[in-house]
Amino acid sequence: MVNAPARTTGWNSWFTEWPNDVNQYGFAITGMDDVNRLVETLEKIKSLLRQVRLAPLNEPQGLGWVTSLPEGNGVVTIFSIGDQARIDEWISTFKSRLG
Repeated sequence: MVNAPARTTGWNSWFTEWPNDVNQYGFAITGMDDVNRLVETLEKIKSLLRQVRLAPLNEPQGLGWVTSLPEGNGVVTIFSIGDQARIDEWISTFKSRLG
């Protein structure tokens, strides 16, 4: 997904003192062929959780807890990927500091 020809942008929001395990990528979609290619690529990802969320909006606004895109962003499709192991490692390190 990250290397798909339709990918236009990518970002990782950050939080103070908290690692963000989520990377997000925007895609340009010009028709059903693009949609089908992305869905076929998503099918190949081996994960316990895969979601496709459809929104009634013309473009995304809120992407999660604190991440949002400005109006007029032109992004029509977003792929997000996270790494729970990264968060688990941070929590473990934090707990060990507390004793």
